[in-house]
Amino acid sequence: MKSVIVPSVQSPPSMLKLHDFCNRAARTVFPGLVNLEELEIAVWRYGDGSRVRALRYSGEKAAAATLVPPGHWMERDANLPDRIWIYGPGSDDAVSARHVLEPLAISAACLRMHARLKGMSPSR
Repeated sequence: MKSVIVPSVQSPPSMLKLHDFCNRAARTVFPGLVNLEELEIAVWRYGDGSRVRALRYSGEKAAAATLVPPGHWMERDANLPDRIWIYGPGSDDAVSARHVLEPLAISAACLRMHARLKGMSPSR
């Protein structure tokens, strides 16, 4: 059984935890990274020596938004500004996450949806 990070991230995380979060998020969304040599947190090497680096999902809104699964979309509730919702084709099956740091809320909600799509049924 593969693990998926669905963090409860309400306290300020350390930089090492943020890098680890980005690393795990990348491996969850891009499972092919598991087959590459890991050089350091969030950096892998292909067989030809070239490298690939995970985006800063925890620090960049644009990077976090790349985690939205295909065919899904992201929304924010005006009444709950720190909560992000991810909706899919069956919009009644939305998942959400909240954090004061928007990239972390987006990333967590996206990873919850990825887990649901893989049949891991995370909580909303």
